[in-house]
Amino acid sequence: MPATKATSQDRPKKGATRKPNRHAKPDFTERMEASRASSGAVDAAVVRRQREAEASRAIDEFDRKWKQG
Repeated sequence: MPATKATSQDRPKKGATRKPNRHAKPDFTERMEASRASSGAVDAAVVRRQREAEASRAIDEFDRKWKQG
C-alpha cells in the first residue's frame, strides 16, 4: 500500500471505466444505413457495397506498403 494518498491525477477519470452498451442491437449500423438510405433515396445495399469496397482498397494499400517494407 502506498504511503501517499492517491491524488486525482492517479485516479482514472469518472466514467472512464464505463462499458459499451451491451443491450445495443447488433444490426444497429444496418438499421442506421437503411434509415439513412430511405431518407437520402440511396439504396442501403449500395452504401454497404461502397463501404466494403473502400475497406478492401485500404487493406490492399496496407498490404502493398507492408510488402515494400
